[in-house]
Amino acid sequence: AEQVAEQAGIVIDTGVYDCVRAFRAPNSRHPKTGLHKRRLTVDELLYTGVDRIVELACEPEPFELAELGDGKCGFELPAAWNAATEQVQNESKAMLKRRDAVVKGDVSA
Repeated sequence: AEQVAEQAGIVIDTGVYDCVRAFRAPNSRHPKTGLHKRRLTVDELLYTGVDRIVELACEPEPFELAELGDGKCGFELPAAWNAATEQVQNESKAMLKRRDAVVKGDVSA
């Protein structure tokens, strides 16, 4: 971003690019201004005035909740997560066991 800004001959606030800064989710409200984060298309960004953008940001953008394929929740996801967690733990235990065996001189491990 700094390179692009330099080439464009503009100054940007580089403080918003630090690693720990949380990015705001769309429609989230800014704690100080009360304005909502709005998504803008390229055309809106290029051809909409600041006053109109601020006006849009006064209210959250309407949206519809997406439906899952069959309208049901993915209740199998927690089970898949737990199975993956268990697999990682088992692989970690096996690795530690092999390492301990090597440290003790058991080269067959």
